[in-house]
Amino acid sequence: MPTGSCPLSPLRISLIYLTVSVLWVLFSDWVIILLMPEATGETLTLAQTLKGWFFIAGSAVLIGYLIRQLVRDLSQAQSELRLRDAIISKTHNGVIIADEDQTILYVNEAFTRITGFSADYAVGRTPRILSSGFHDSDFYRKLWTELENEGVWQGEIVNRKADGSLFTEWITITRVADSSVDKARYLSILSDISEQKAGQERLRYMAYYDPLTELPNRAFSHEEVRRLLTRSSGTDYRLCLMFVDLDNFKVINESLGHEAGDQLLREVATRLREALGADGFIGRFAGDVFVVCSWVKPVERAGVLARTVLACFDQSFHLEPHRQLSVRASIGIALTHGTETGSDDEISFLFSCADSALNEAKRRGRYTYAFYTQAQTEGSTRRLELEQALKEGIDRDELVLFYQPVFDVETGQCVGAEALVRWEHPDRGMISPGTFIPLAEDTGLILPVGCWVMTEVARQVRAWLDQGLDPGRVSFNVSSQQLHNAPFVDLLEETLRSSGVPAGSLEVELTESGLMAEETIGLLNRIRGTGVDIAIDDFGTGYSSLAYLRRFPVEKLKIDRGFVEGVETREQLTVLSALGADLYQGFLRGRPVPAPVYEQQWLITDTGHSVSDGV
Repeated sequence: MPTGSCPLSPLRISLIYLTVSVLWVLFSDWVIILLMPEATGETLTLAQTLKGWFFIAGSAVLIGYLIRQLVRDLSQAQSELRLRDAIISKTHNGVIIADEDQTILYVNEAFTRITGFSADYAVGRTPRILSSGFHDSDFYRKLWTELENEGVWQGEIVNRKADGSLFTEWITITRVADSSVDKARYLSILSDISEQKAGQERLRYMAYYDPLTELPNRAFSHEEVRRLLTRSSGTDYRLCLMFVDLDNFKVINESLGHEAGDQLLREVATRLREALGADGFIGRFAGDVFVVCSWVKPVERAGVLARTVLACFDQSFHLEPHRQLSVRASIGIALTHGTETGSDDEISFLFSCADSALNEAKRRGRYTYAFYTQAQTEGSTRRLELEQALKEGIDRDELVLFYQPVFDVETGQCVGAEALVRWEHPDRGMISPGTFIPLAEDTGLILPVGCWVMTEVARQVRAWLDQGLDPGRVSFNVSSQQLHNAPFVDLLEETLRSSGVPAGSLEVELTESGLMAEETIGLLNRIRGTGVDIAIDDFGTGYSSLAYLRRFPVEKLKIDRGFVEGVETREQLTVLSALGADLYQGFLRGRPVPAPVYEQQWLITDTGHSVSDGV
C-alpha cells in the first residue's frame, strides 16, 4: 500500500457507517435511559431529534465522500483508458479487435499504415479482406484449431494490401473472454516483416547460390543430395550424380581472360538448364565443374543422361565480342545403392566417387563419360600421393632434363635441341612426363617446375658455351599458366642476365591453345624484345586460325604429332622435305637423352669440334 493512502476503502467506510447508524438507532434510547434515569419525555424527544440530525449529517458526509471517491476513480479510469487507447493507436504494430463472428470492431493507425485499409473500411468487415490466396484452407483450419484449443496462435501469414501487393506479416492472435456479454473477442497484433524476409532471402541466396551462373552452389548441392538420398532410401530408383567438367577451361580462362571465362560458364549453365529442365538438379560445384543429379531407372538411363549433357557442347559457344568457341566436357558418374540415409559421410563419398570417375573420363581422352569403380578410388589415392611426392621432388632436385636433337631437313645437321623435363624418383625410378606434367598443371606445381626448367636450360647452355661448344638453339616448354600467372618475361630477363646466355641460344615453346587472348600478343612481343625466339608447339590442335597466327611474333610452328607422328622413317622425312618443312625431330635420328649423352653424341666429335654428321 502506498505511503499516506487510506487503509480503508469507501465500501468498508460505508459498511462501518451503516453498522454504527443501525446500532445507534436501535440502542441510543436505552443508553440515554441507563445514563439518565431521571430523563423526561422531552429529553428523550430531544435526543431522538439529535439522533436524526446526526444520521442526516453523517449520511451527507459519507455520500459526499463517496461521490468524491467515485469521481476520482472515474477520472483515473478514463485517464488509463485514454493512455491505453493512445498506446494501442500509436503502437508500431497493427492491432485488430474482432468479435466472436470475426467482425472487425477496431483497428489502429498502424494497421492502416501497414495494410493500406482505413479504419472506416475495415470496421464491420472480417480479416478476410487481407486474404491473398497464398495459404490453403488446411492452413487456416489448423490455425483456428490451435487458437481455440490453446487460446493463442502466432506465425507468418502472407497477406494482401489494399493496393493488391503481397506482404509477409508476423501475427499473434489471442482469444479473450468478454464476461460482459459472455462472448469471446479476438485480439490480433501484427507486424510487416517483408523487408526482414527479403533480407533473409538475400542472405540465403548469397549462401546457397552462385552469383555468376545463378545456379545452386556447392553448399546447396550438398543439401540437395542429402534431401534426395533421404527420399531414395528403399526405392528401385537410383540417384545419379554427375560431375561435368569443361575440358581445357584453364587454357580458355587464362588466354581469353576471366571475363570470357565467366561468360562461357554462364552459357554452359543456360544450356544445361534448357537440356535437363525439371528432370534434374543442376548446380555449380566449383570452378568449371557443374554437378547434375537425377533419378534413373534402370541404371542404364544414367548413360542416356550423360549423353544428353554432352550434347549441350555439340554446338560452339558465342562469346562477345563476335567469338565462336568450341568447348567440350568430361563427365564422371556415381550411382547410389538405394540404402543411403543422407549422412555427411555418404554425401562426401558420393562426391568423391564422381570426382574419381571424372578423372577416369579425362584419362580416356576427354569429351566422354565414365562410371565410378573402386579402382578409381585407389587411383585417386595414388594421385594424392604422387602430388605430395612431386612437391618433395622439386625441393630435393629430383627433376632432370633430357635433350632431343633438332635437325635441318636439307643438311641433316643438328642445329639445336628441345629440353624435356623428366622426374627421377629415388624409389619409383624415372616417371614419365605424361604422368606428372598433367598433375603439375592441375595442382599449380607447373609454375615451380617451369621456373626450374628455364633456369636449368640456361645453366646447361652456359656450361656448353664455356666448353667451347655450340649447342645451337635450345628450346624449352612454357605452359599457359606460367605465361599468364607468373611474371614470366621478368623471370626470363633475369635468367638471361644472371646466366650470361645469349638470347639467341634460347627458344620458348608455347602451345597453340594458350595463345587466344589479345593480351598474349603483348606478352609475345615482350619475349621477342629479349631476343629469345618463340615457337608454337602442337600446332593444329588449338583454336587459332592461320590469319590470327600472323599477328603473333613467332619464328617456328611445330606440327602436332597427331598429324605427323614424329619423324621415325625416311619416307616421313621425304614427305616433310617435299612440303617445305625446315626442321624436324624424331626417333629416326635422335631420342631424348640426358645432357652428358647428348653432349657426346651431338656436340663433341673425335676431334673435339662442334659438328654433326648429315643423314
